[in-house]
Amino acid sequence: MFDKSKIKIGATAAAPRIVLIGVEGVGKTTAGAQCPKPIFLTAEDGLVGKGFDGVEHYSPSNWADVLEFLTWLRDVNDGGYKSLIVDTIDWLEPHVEAFICARDKKNSLDDYGHGNGYIALSDEFRKGLALLDSIHKKGLLVMINAHCQIKPFSNPSGDNYDRYELKCSKRIGAMIKEWSDAVLFANFHVDIVKESKKGKAKGIGGQVRLIYAERNAAWDAKNRFGLPAVMPFDMPTILEAIKKGEPDSAENIIAEINALAAKLDAEKQKATADFIAKNATNPLKLSQMLNKIRTLIPEEGE
Repeated sequence: MFDKSKIKIGATAAAPRIVLIGVEGVGKTTAGAQCPKPIFLTAEDGLVGKGFDGVEHYSPSNWADVLEFLTWLRDVNDGGYKSLIVDTIDWLEPHVEAFICARDKKNSLDDYGHGNGYIALSDEFRKGLALLDSIHKKGLLVMINAHCQIKPFSNPSGDNYDRYELKCSKRIGAMIKEWSDAVLFANFHVDIVKESKKGKAKGIGGQVRLIYAERNAAWDAKNRFGLPAVMPFDMPTILEAIKKGEPDSAENIIAEINALAAKLDAEKQKATADFIAKNATNPLKLSQMLNKIRTLIPEEGE
């Protein structure tokens, strides 16, 4: 007979599972090194640069080495590590591909025919993802870093456009995004200006690094922590925001909404007040409204 006392109420407190997507050189590896007592699973050349002195890492030679390392971290972890950083998924995937092709006596994924190679690839990768999940359940923060690539998007409701996507196979990309608690996109902030209506646009800036925590037509992102849509790319700040966003009390969120809503026009203020009245006891919906208002405030000041 089912034991009703096993039913839990509220969110489960746990370290985050993060997928960090970023353009080249934006600081994905540095962000991993800023996580609590990290150990890196890295490419063959390890962590390059004096800034990573003292940061522990393991560079496997093949997929079997990867699984062996992850199993050790799950079962032993005698280094007391609190974070595992996979740096990067687009480096790790070729190890999986080499393993299944050798196992199945294929020269490449194309030899499987009809997309079956990518099915075999994702099925094998699932073993590693299961280990990552087990490591997370032991209390470790798990972050998967990924480069991005610009790909055309077939838009069913209008003109097609380019967007940033994970630099890995679609099946594996979908798996890790679904598995994660937060998909964060890191990029340099660039202002686009034109000297005239017919003039060529040019970029200005490009030194400030930002994190985007909500999906946009140009990139994938999500989070389950009520994070602001845009944040400075500073990992301690992001982790503190995640910790606070599990989530804050409804009263505190409403207070922040009201403070920001005072900067909006009368129509938006009324819509905000109506939303609060309907959702005053729902921190998740209130957090979503807070994020929306945060994106409106800069626009009001332009």
